[in-house]
Amino acid sequence: MLKDDQVDTVYVATPSSMHYQMCLDSLAAGKNVICEKPFVFTTEEALELKQLADQKGCLHYRGHHQPLPASL
Repeated sequence: MLKDDQVDTVYVATPSSMHYQMCLDSLAAGKNVICEKPFVFTTEEALELKQLADQKGCLHYRGHHQPLPASL
């Protein structure tokens, strides 16, 4: 999938322990990334991903699924 030129964004919704590596691989491949929380476990990991996203011209966004019940 990361080699597919038609894919421009990757949504990471895996177990939390896999988020950093999947985001790193996706950004390195030049893909935009939306990642469920927790985004990563350390500040160093977050800064590394931010730097890579900036270098590649990609977006890296932390998503959080939070449905809003219709009754509200």
